[in-house]
Amino acid sequence: MNLPPAYVLMCYFRPNISRPNLVTALSTYVEKTVKHGGIVRQIRNNGIGPTPQKIKGRFAQERFEDAQIVTMEFFSTGEAVQNISKELRADTRLLKHHLIRADDALLPRVTSISKKELNL
Repeated sequence: MNLPPAYVLMCYFRPNISRPNLVTALSTYVEKTVKHGGIVRQIRNNGIGPTPQKIKGRFAQERFEDAQIVTMEFFSTGEAVQNISKELRADTRLLKHHLIRADDALLPRVTSISKKELNL
C-alpha cells in the first residue's frame, strides 16, 4: 500500500493554555486528520518557545512573543489537507498554524506500509 504525501503541521497555542485544553485540541486535530483519510505519524510537544514574530491574539491588545509549540507529522492527500486547514483557521484555541508538505529532508522516506504494520 503506497502512502500519500507527508505533511507537517506546526501549531502555536497561547503559552498559558492548560494541559487538558491542549490535549483536547490535539485529539480533535488527530480525529479530523483520520476522518479525512490521513495517517498520523507523530505528535511532538516542543514546549513553550519564542515565536518567529509577534502573534496577534483574537483581541486587539493581545500580542504574543512566546507560545506553546506542537508539531504533528502525518500522511494525507492534498484535498484532505485543504479541508483540515479550513477547520484549523476556525479554531479559536489556536493562535497560528503552519501546514507544509514535507520532503525527504524533513521526514525519513517511507515508501510503503503493510496492513500488518497498521494493525488492521
